[in-house]
Amino acid sequence: MVYQSITVTIAAGKQEEAMQWMKKMAQYEKAHFGLEIQLFEAMDGISGRHVWVEKHDSFASWERQDKLFWSDPGSMALLKEGEGLFSLGESHFWRDVDLSA
Repeated sequence: MVYQSITVTIAAGKQEEAMQWMKKMAQYEKAHFGLEIQLFEAMDGISGRHVWVEKHDSFASWERQDKLFWSDPGSMALLKEGEGLFSLGESHFWRDVDLSA
């Protein structure tokens, strides 16, 4: 399994709007690409910090999904809607580690 995490900090005064946008984007990705998105909210540290997590069968599967996302007009329109809602963001890829070996 491969996981992509996108960590964001919501811009000041944009909490409600950003939460609605993240829900809308997650619903769109599920409906159009079959992705189940998990969204986590920090309980400590920086206020307004969230982590968006996508799970993929492999890195090749993620690459196919990524190409679909960036070529989809609906995805691009949603990204435009989300402009200005976040002050910081970063993306990382993760893989399962076999602890039994």
